[in-house]
Order: sequence, then C-alpha cells, then structure tokens
Amino acid sequence: MSTDVTESHQFRYDVSVLRWDYVRAIAGAVICLAPLVMIEVIPEMVYILGAIGAVFTVFGVRTSVRHMTTVELSRQGVRTIGPMGRAIQWEELNGMKLAFYSMKRRRSEDRMDFAASKGWMELKLEGAKGTIRLDSSLDGFDAVVDVACQAALARDLELNPVTLANLDAMGFAPSASSLPDYHL
Repeated sequence: MSTDVTESHQFRYDVSVLRWDYVRAIAGAVICLAPLVMIEVIPEMVYILGAIGAVFTVFGVRTSVRHMTTVELSRQGVRTIGPMGRAIQWEELNGMKLAFYSMKRRRSEDRMDFAASKGWMELKLEGAKGTIRLDSSLDGFDAVVDVACQAALARDLELNPVTLANLDAMGFAPSASSLPDYHL
C-alpha cells in the first residue's frame, strides 16, 4: 500500500469521536466537581474528587485542542495547524513510533486485528524541532502513517519491534527491502 503525496492534503479529527470525548469529559468533570460545590465534603474527598475532576477537565481541554487542529500532509513533511502547531520536514525525521492501545486485554497471541478490536493507535513522529502525536481518530490517519513509514525507511531509521508489528498489522510493509523506491 502506498500513498501518493503530490500535493498537500489536510485532515481533521473525526467529529463523531470528538463528540463522545466531549460528553465523557463534561460528565466526568460534573460528577466529580459538583459535589465539591453543592455539599459539604470531608477534606480527603475534596482532594480525591478534585484530582479526578481535574483529569476530566484536562481531557476536555485536550479534546478541544484536537477539535481545533488540522493536520497537513505534504511531500515536504507533516504539520499541525492549530493551538499546538508543529511541523516536521521528512528529511529531519528522527524517530517514529506506532502504538496500539487496547480497551480490553488480549487473550491470544495471534496477529492483532485492529479493525475488529476496541482501541486506538497513536503515531509519534520526532523531528529536529519537536514531536507530533496523532491518533487514529484522525481522518487520513492511514495516509499519514504510510508516508511517515516511507520517510522513516528512506532515512534508515530504526523502528522498534512494536512499531514494525503495528505497521504490518495495518498492511504496510515495514522492511526497506520489500518497499519500492519512494520519492517523497
């Protein structure tokens, strides 16, 4: 599988996923923080509910940042446009990691079927000027992974075994010898 990047493409996070993330963040924050304002709570509970409510609030802010972010993929590199904007040129790519986070524990050691499993993937790209993290709820996530894989192989970056297994499970050829000559 190969993605042809002859011009730039812009991708955004899937609004249906973000909508449910907003619901989770708001519900969690309200459930944890409302008792602190409505009833008298012992000091230990203030710390516990406050900390958990803060986690939900941070999750809501993170969801909002993803909602405002656009990812631009081009022949030159990848960049995020939005509140936490970053850019990585392919010739400056220093590292790539692709991780899968499952919602439930896997019982067999068979090859993971990402489409059938509950969970998400995260792509971490490291460049000279910073790091970009993208998750699989991004429309066009596969295209970004494909081009990043091509760039990593073109730069002879060492990919860890987890990344190689996840690339293989997504249908990308993780070994340089099996890839045609890509011109990024």
